[in-house]
Amino acid sequence: MRYLSLFSGIGGFEVAIHTVFGKDAECAAYSEIDKHAIIEYERHYPSHENLGDVSKIRKKDIDALGKLDLIVGGFPCSDLSSMNHKGRLGLEGEKSGLFWTMLRILRWARKNNPDLKIIIENNASMAHRWRDLITRELSRTFKTTIHCNYFDSSQWVVQKRRRYYWTIDAIPIYEKQNTRRINDILVSKEELGD
Repeated sequence: MRYLSLFSGIGGFEVAIHTVFGKDAECAAYSEIDKHAIIEYERHYPSHENLGDVSKIRKKDIDALGKLDLIVGGFPCSDLSSMNHKGRLGLEGEKSGLFWTMLRILRWARKNNPDLKIIIENNASMAHRWRDLITRELSRTFKTTIHCNYFDSSQWVVQKRRRYYWTIDAIPIYEKQNTRRINDILVSKEELGD
């Protein structure tokens, strides 16, 4: 499983990929610019090559990676998130607009492997028009129905974190619900001591 990781952060997708595929997982390259995220990423994956700023990646860079089986990435949600109270520009914003750059990279990579798979992640608080536009553009690029899967991390852990994941294949609904609450994991001052 050769993959490219875009907007990699500290490598959350990498943890999942290497857990599932083990020795069969090979990172062709990753792309991250935040210096603190890169330090943490490289602590765990020192041999992975950083392509740097996603907006500076060119077709020849993608071609040089050869055949990729999977591209993962969570482009910035800054202009999409409901937490942005100054006005959401959506995919027209400077940061979330990097979706279009990612889409161009996906098109280049698909030329080297028409069976390329994707896992694209973003915040589920975005307006439906942006969610639908992302789904439509990805479906157009891949010439097949792209599934927009919804998950909330509170199904598994005590944190609520609603996310969309766009994939070629639909992800089955997870029926089990988390029953733990925040007080189940908090440690009291008395337990901490001085």
